[in-house]
Amino acid sequence: MIGVGEDDFPAIARWWIAPVIVIAGGVGPAAATTNGAKRPITAMGAAVSAFAALVLACAEEAPTAPVVPPPPLPGSIVVVVAVTGMDPDDGFMISVDTESPRFVAPGAALLYSSVTPGNHTVRLDGVAANCSPRDVVSTVTVVAGAVTAVAFTVTCIVPPPPLPGSIVVVVAVTGMDPDDGFMISVDGGLARPLAGGAAVLFAGLTPGTHTVRLDDIASNCAVREANPRPVTVVAGDVSPVVFTILCQAHTTGGLSIRIGTPGFTEFGVTVDGGSVIGAVD
Repeated sequence: MIGVGEDDFPAIARWWIAPVIVIAGGVGPAAATTNGAKRPITAMGAAVSAFAALVLACAEEAPTAPVVPPPPLPGSIVVVVAVTGMDPDDGFMISVDTESPRFVAPGAALLYSSVTPGNHTVRLDGVAANCSPRDVVSTVTVVAGAVTAVAFTVTCIVPPPPLPGSIVVVVAVTGMDPDDGFMISVDGGLARPLAGGAAVLFAGLTPGTHTVRLDDIASNCAVREANPRPVTVVAGDVSPVVFTILCQAHTTGGLSIRIGTPGFTEFGVTVDGGSVIGAVD
């Protein structure tokens, strides 16, 4: 017989364990103390053992909180653009996935941190016309906690000079007493003669805006268009310029000269430096 008191058990378990003592090899007789006096407890045999085993099994199978794995560590992407050749580009634009582009100078490095592991798209833009390749896209795999390097190589060449252009000038004359010729100049350069209805070509001009001027216009004629006139020259092309001249007929009249100076008996008269019209005596 084993002497057991009420204080030998936790308070929360006294309601069910007081009559049962499970010991190795089975359940034996015990004694409970009530008001200081011990009294025997009859063993319940296999039934009590089974009940105790069920209680212990339920306690062992109590549900536990699920284990949540920590989020994966982020990775990084470092982008480098190497430039070779002549007349290199002064900078490029780099974008990752749908992020806004960022500037990177030739030979410099651009770091993207806190990138989620997995596949990402890196794009190279802003490459000059004399460099290649252009608009390059590269797919990279970012590893958790690691840095993934992306290298672009851009090759540049010296761009060829632009092809020259030309200007052809035509003067169309209408009306009476037309002018017999004009002078044409481009950008204030040496003027070249041009007859009415003819054309003159100015070749070897750089592409861009030039100024064409028409001079030596007779007093009875006027130019309908703006003069001088700006003209855009295109590389490898001929830009036409047409001036339209409207002339009016010269009017004629008489000239009467009266000479009343005493002492002179003979005079000669000329008009506009011409020949002698007549003599007076």
